[in-house]
Amino acid sequence: MPQILKATYTNGTFILQTSYDIPEGSEVELFVKYSNVVAPPIYDVESKKSL
Repeated sequence: MPQILKATYTNGTFILQTSYDIPEGSEVELFVKYSNVVAPPIYDVESKKSL
């Protein structure tokens, strides 16, 4: 049964915000949901103007 666990992403590692009893080495699937969307840099001046 799926479980929802909150975690923070720090230095390439997901760190759980709450403890969860899962066997070491278990494979899990992650659904990443975040609100800090950062657009890629736009270097073309004409493209920047159109945005």
